[in-house]
Amino acid sequence: ATAPAPQAVQGAALAATPQLAAAIAAVVTALQALTAALAVQAQGQAPSTTGGGGSAPTGVGACGMPGCTMDHGVTQAMQGAAGAPDAAPVADAAAGASEMSKTTAAARKPAADPKPAAAAGTVDPSSVKDLDKGNGLTPVAKRGLEEAHKFGLPLVSGKREGNGHSDHDTGNATDVGTLKIGVPESNGATPQMQAFADHMRAEGKAGRLGVTYVISDGRIASAKSDWEWRPYIEPSQTADSIAKLKNSNRGEYNRLQHFDHVHVSYA
Repeated sequence: ATAPAPQAVQGAALAATPQLAAAIAAVVTALQALTAALAVQAQGQAPSTTGGGGSAPTGVGACGMPGCTMDHGVTQAMQGAAGAPDAAPVADAAAGASEMSKTTAAARKPAADPKPAAAAGTVDPSSVKDLDKGNGLTPVAKRGLEEAHKFGLPLVSGKREGNGHSDHDTGNATDVGTLKIGVPESNGATPQMQAFADHMRAEGKAGRLGVTYVISDGRIASAKSDWEWRPYIEPSQTADSIAKLKNSNRGEYNRLQHFDHVHVSYA
């Protein structure tokens, strides 16, 4: 066989060149389109589907991005997984702040006043046994004694003969309590006695039950001090003599200063 003439080879090459150039151009165009698509995907934008410079769709695609019609699948899942850890600290911080707020609120909340051991209405008055029969008490004093019974406090002393300077002389006073009278050990009112004394002080301030004054635990309350407690000294004593009596005869001191009973006077 004879080799093709040089002129024939050269002609064939020239004929193939336009076809090769077109193929290369097509590959380049495809690569550019792919690069553009990847860039758009990375920026969360979609290429125009209208062609000729038309605007891109504005709807929300499968990926959740405005204008995108592509379903990124794994890419979106990976982005979600990457963002998840950031939510936990925020939630923990919010929970911690809420708990701290509750703790602070609880700390600032004022403590409730302690309830007396026996409050009004909690004791059956018929179960209270008076040490004094109460003969000679005025009707208003008897009504006041009913309040003492509600606190579980019996009558220790009602009407009695005296020097005319005490409301006991006229039956307008009651002494109530559960402690022994005139002994050193009875040096402070019980919770029931304290609660009753404050109750009658409040009744006097409100103008109820005819209460004129209350004496308990070395204190007296009356209209003179707007029913606030103030120090009390037995009228038959002075500040010096009552101080000496405290050291020499604590039982008598407790009786005179009303540490072992509650006195209420009525009008």
